[in-house]
Amino acid sequence: MEKFLGEIKTKPELFLKLTKRISRPDYTMHFMVDRNGRKAMFYNYKGPEFNEGDCVLLKATIAEHRRDKYSSEPLTYINRVTILENKGSSK
Repeated sequence: MEKFLGEIKTKPELFLKLTKRISRPDYTMHFMVDRNGRKAMFYNYKGPEFNEGDCVLLKATIAEHRRDKYSSEPLTYINRVTILENKGSSK
């Protein structure tokens, strides 16, 4: 199986770390990674603020399986993201 975070249309709880946030005037992209190196991204979310390097517990719908634009690694696109808990950074 590919290294995606789960089956499309499922709504798991995920523990992810924010590796990069890209802000544009009309949207913000959040790039995340889990403990196994699997990558995810999403645009909008509900819940508490969190920063790059923070690990969060979230609930989201797996919308698509994509490929990273630059490395062609598996990338899970998630939406309907709700941050359940910000665990902070490991620094």
